[in-house]
Amino acid sequence: MLAVSNSTALIPLATVTFITWLPNLFSKLIIPQAVYDEVVIDGAGMPGSAELKQAVDQKRIEVITVKDQIGYSDLVTNYGLDSGEAEVITLALELGANLVIIDEDKAWHVAKQFKDYFTTLALPFILDMAQQSGLISSSINALRECRLYGKYHPAGAIMRCWCKSRGITP
Repeated sequence: MLAVSNSTALIPLATVTFITWLPNLFSKLIIPQAVYDEVVIDGAGMPGSAELKQAVDQKRIEVITVKDQIGYSDLVTNYGLDSGEAEVITLALELGANLVIIDEDKAWHVAKQFKDYFTTLALPFILDMAQQSGLISSSINALRECRLYGKYHPAGAIMRCWCKSRGITP
């Protein structure tokens, strides 16, 4: 499974060292150059930056530059996405990715419009996948860690969707 991720899920995962198992869920985990720059270059010294750089240096996560500038510009101009979010969606379409990992509310809803091309998941769903794969014992406890130590604050729509998928009242 080829996955393209935005920074909002990666930063809390890196902060609580879950980034070490994240690539085990996918045949390939890719981030666009804008996401790398946002976290590692512009965010140097911030939580998650060193861990993401290490994952890239160890080739557990691959950085790819977007080629489709027209598609990218359309997402920025017409949907109001930031560069990282727009590059994630554009790169997923370019590469034929199976999965997009994105957590910002607006970007998540935009990405869901491409359901014929890829599946869009947010961090809580990735934690469920990790639990089902035996990489973590509890997605709920992992989500608590991401919220407490990784400063992860999911959008309301994402949490409602995740809770509904688990039969939990938000």
